[in-house]
Amino acid sequence: MLEVKLSSAEYWSACVQSIVNIVDEGSFIFGKDGVSLRAMDRSATSMVSFFMPKSSFITYNVADEHLNAKIGLNLDNLSKILKRARKEEQLIIKNEENKLALEFINNKSRRKYALPLIEAATDANKEPSFEFTAVIEIDPYAFREMLKDAETISEIITLDINKESLSLLSKGDSGDLEEVHTADTEYIKSLNVKERARSTFKLEMLSSMVSSAPKDSILKLSLSKDSPIRIDYNIGEAQISYYLANYGEEY
Repeated sequence: MLEVKLSSAEYWSACVQSIVNIVDEGSFIFGKDGVSLRAMDRSATSMVSFFMPKSSFITYNVADEHLNAKIGLNLDNLSKILKRARKEEQLIIKNEENKLALEFINNKSRRKYALPLIEAATDANKEPSFEFTAVIEIDPYAFREMLKDAETISEIITLDINKESLSLLSKGDSGDLEEVHTADTEYIKSLNVKERARSTFKLEMLSSMVSSAPKDSILKLSLSKDSPIRIDYNIGEAQISYYLANYGEEY
């Protein structure tokens, strides 16, 4: 038996959207401490790691035979269903033979969907390990606006972090962009630099990773010279981490 209940269906929808931004399938694992998912995109250049603690659920009933079992799903289809979540609806998630049932309930109505289980080809067993020399915490809205500035120029962006500032550089046929934000701005919450970090990324993937960060959250960006970037933020109690390979590289 696997049956869990959330007080807000919209909350689970927001969490799933943060995953589906970069992967279209994956496996949820319902463990003794909560729900997790790790998956890579099909190009093998990015990864998402998700964890929601048991305390986020109203009820959390997972029998021993389902503990740590993989629940593989087409995440695009899951996301489409969850976008139909309405205010004040709760969500019950439970297994039914070879399907996962999603039941939306409130005081006056009930809707139930069932999604077939799949063998997800994009699952990742563990997160990569990197030594980062620069970590910046920044307001997500401000960072998204910086990326939009770069989108007017190119599909590629370089991030440069030193002890005094964050810089974004982009070059394209239409022109060049150099954007500098000093560490004392109100939207840079902290800046910890052991050594200057500079690396280049695909702008579309970077933008997708930060698009679901809530306005009241903090983005944590970890970087080194010519390295992948790690991006962390929370949606309520849920923890989201992304890894994006630097341009021209893959995991």
